[in-house]
Amino acid sequence: MRWAPLAPSRTGGQPGFTELDARRQGIDHVGHVDPEALRANRMLADGAGVALGDVDGDGLVDAFFASLSGPNALYLNRGGWRFERVPDAGGAALSDDATRGVALGDVDGDGDLDLVAAVFGGPNRVFLNDGSAHFVDAGPQAGLLDEARGSTTPALADVDGDGDLDLYIANYKRVGVDDLYGPEARAFDRVVRAEGESFVVVPEFREHYRIERDGNRLRRFEFAEPDEFYLNEGGGRFRAVEFTSGAFVDEAGRPLRRAPDDWSLSAQFRDLDLDGDPDLLIASDFESPDRFWMNRGDGTFQALSPLALRTTSASSMALDAADADLDGDLDLVTVDMLARDPERRLRQVHQFGPEPTPPGAGGRRVQVNRNTFQVARGDGTWSERAWQAGIAASGWTWSVVFGDLDLDAYPDLLLSTGHRWDLLDGDVAVELPGRAAGDAWRDRMSLYPPLPLPDVAFRNRGDLTFEDVSEAWGVAGEPGVSHAIALADLDRDGDLDAVITRLDAPPRLLRNDAGAPRVVLRLRGRAPNTRAVGAAVTFEAEGLPAQRAEVRAGGLYLSGSDTDLVFAVGGAARATVT
Repeated sequence: MRWAPLAPSRTGGQPGFTELDARRQGIDHVGHVDPEALRANRMLADGAGVALGDVDGDGLVDAFFASLSGPNALYLNRGGWRFERVPDAGGAALSDDATRGVALGDVDGDGDLDLVAAVFGGPNRVFLNDGSAHFVDAGPQAGLLDEARGSTTPALADVDGDGDLDLYIANYKRVGVDDLYGPEARAFDRVVRAEGESFVVVPEFREHYRIERDGNRLRRFEFAEPDEFYLNEGGGRFRAVEFTSGAFVDEAGRPLRRAPDDWSLSAQFRDLDLDGDPDLLIASDFESPDRFWMNRGDGTFQALSPLALRTTSASSMALDAADADLDGDLDLVTVDMLARDPERRLRQVHQFGPEPTPPGAGGRRVQVNRNTFQVARGDGTWSERAWQAGIAASGWTWSVVFGDLDLDAYPDLLLSTGHRWDLLDGDVAVELPGRAAGDAWRDRMSLYPPLPLPDVAFRNRGDLTFEDVSEAWGVAGEPGVSHAIALADLDRDGDLDAVITRLDAPPRLLRNDAGAPRVVLRLRGRAPNTRAVGAAVTFEAEGLPAQRAEVRAGGLYLSGSDTDLVFAVGGAARATVT
């Protein structure tokens, strides 16, 4: 074990952030999307991510930005909030591709951080680091599928316990039916026809829709693309695992008969049941269910019973887990789109609402149009308490991340918000049917007003309730469209700073000014898992509840935070780490 004293520059300072000008600090990346591409595919407005980690081995956290239009960007941290752009993103620019999600992790076990790029329209890529921030495309040897999918968030963990990092990539859809066909062409009677006693989707639309029956109700469901799961065979070479191979079973233990084709936006590995292996949590948009896959100890997964976790968000964008009440288990927050302002909330028209649960159908997991907060009861079940906690509504929210931002031991919440269009605007919903017909249907999105919003911070009060401190902590900022969030100690003063990507704007750099005593732990694992991804640490300091944290790689919305762990010390002179 090695140690070095921290040198907080703002000792005794009040909790909160100072926003720094990204360009002045050397970061000139802009989250731009080509307008014509956006007109043809609205999904490109959902943003691109950032991965934070020390890629050149100098002890400072660097930043890799994904780009949907133009090259990716790598910035090396030179200290003192000065960053230097690396030409060609160190070899991972992918200038001709639309990179959406990124994660850093040592996939080949040689001691440096490699890069996984989730490419929207694919194929996805693995880049191996030579230790000096120079990346080499592993190409087909990496073993990733040579297919074009609407990939979003990559996540890394050792799921099978063999010591190396395995990979999961959440997939959405390359382009939806709304951007391929006009309203008249995709009307229900153009998509579905009766054949005898049943209804079928016409051949033209079978790659997009299927028919689902819910009691006496018939509906068409637009499905997305299956996610990707890979086991690391060593040296950063991956093997794709089929969902129907027995690696995934339902809550009754039956192997899946088809791969889930959900609208997956986020995937995260966390030890949700505290049994020592990484479980898999997936946030899915629209009517697709959120998935909670519990690791059976051998790298195979079983679906969590709906009776264990009964309510989820409907249009889930992202999720994160932490021990919110410091009682020793993991609680979970998932974000949706419910407006914070009650007046605006009344004008929102949601495309999907909660499905009624028939009498006796208690095994169904209910979806609701708001954020959800799952509080662990300690018996393998969770209670949903977002309204009671004060965090049910945060506006159109893309990303959420837990972190002890004020260094009081309790994990707080940071959320990114806003959208290119206010797609829930009720007035436009009334006007649209009469304006979207004919040849002008591709311009229908221009009817929706933009939805710039301030970013959000919730302070954890320590009693399972949260206080909105967005303005007080300097997080709100100028209203805009923010997407991905990643946390790291960028200035080596021992607290969590934040990087937030934005649409058509430079990223936000938020310097944490908290002055309370703290400790930073940087774990080193045995090769090939040299960053100890998946390790769980309990930190006990006199006068504070025990704090628990896990080392993670990727798994935030399109993004990944650094692997260093920050703990509050309070007034204690000694602490115990296990």
